[in-house]
Amino acid sequence: MIAARKKLGDAVVEQYAVYNHDAFQNTVRVGRTPTGVELWFNRGFMECDLKIGIGCITAHLHVGFGGGAKLIMPGVAGIETVVQFHNQMYAIRRAPVWASSTTTSCGRSATRPATRSASTSKWIV
Repeated sequence: MIAARKKLGDAVVEQYAVYNHDAFQNTVRVGRTPTGVELWFNRGFMECDLKIGIGCITAHLHVGFGGGAKLIMPGVAGIETVVQFHNQMYAIRRAPVWASSTTTSCGRSATRPATRSASTSKWIV
């Protein structure tokens, strides 16, 4: 939790539960992208009503920009989703990143979890 304290501050860490995502366990399937990528996301994240992404937008070699939607996918995605998404991304790399269906798919994948929450918990990415 030292990294969480440094990033979020003592007050937040002491008042709220802070979790580290593990892509290999505790995930739930929420659907499939139009391009066929199975969507698996962290179960705790999916159970929360409010999801807050904390990060920055930075240049990214393969998908144009990092941050934003990528805080969710692949940020809290299951390993199945991460592997399928990246395999698909490398298979269609011929298109410019800002025009590729991969970038669009990542954005759509990240918005899907926001529509599937049912508890009063909060999750900060």
